[in-house]
Amino acid sequence: MTYRPPLVALDYETECDGLPSLEYWHPNFRATSAAFSWRSSQGELRHVFCAGEKEIAEKLREVQNLQLQLCCHNLQFEVGVTKCRFPWFD
Repeated sequence: MTYRPPLVALDYETECDGLPSLEYWHPNFRATSAAFSWRSSQGELRHVFCAGEKEIAEKLREVQNLQLQLCCHNLQFEVGVTKCRFPWFD
């Protein structure tokens, strides 16, 4: 049986017009990076850092394809960014 981590933590860093921003609904808003963290089957904490929306989208596709669950520190913001910048993600 393949080990599946129960939760994958997600945290975005964002900007709008070159400045840090929380306004995920703004048309110039971008996710500049994201960190994904989870516990391995050996109990070790693992991290992946993604720079740019292309890398973030690739990791979100992997999370989605493996049917992993995301957890977020700031739920409203992380869900808002995901829905605005990666609307295909369920």
